[in-house]
Amino acid sequence: MPVADELAVIEAMSIEELRERWRTTRNIDPPPSLSTRLLQSVLAYDVQVKRFGGLSQSAERKLARIAARLEKDPNAAALEDEGPAPGARLVREWGGKRHEVEVLNEGFAYRGKIYASLSEIARTITGARWSGPRFFGLKNRRKAA
Repeated sequence: MPVADELAVIEAMSIEELRERWRTTRNIDPPPSLSTRLLQSVLAYDVQVKRFGGLSQSAERKLARIAARLEKDPNAAALEDEGPAPGARLVREWGGKRHEVEVLNEGFAYRGKIYASLSEIARTITGARWSGPRFFGLKNRRKAA
């Protein structure tokens, strides 16, 4: 069945049907306080994950960090210390040369190669072990803000 059709079926279900589908697909009873809308949203997400795949490991880790920060301090800025957004360009002058890095969804691009961390790139540029965020000025900028 196409995903759109499955989502339409979920949208039309009663709360009792939604709870039963939850039990069937998740092998556990749904929390009794979940609203119809929230049950629909979670079940629709499950359908899409099954068909298209879920979040990347890095996205899951990022969400876990944000959740932990908000549990500790509900008034904290949710995205504080999460680094630059995909598409951002980081520029650093080093050794008389300009070095430009593009932030990707999964890693960083530098001179046609993909790196998992900014520290790897900083090491490639300098030949020494650097904190990548510090090398590119991200640590200092965050503290100043």
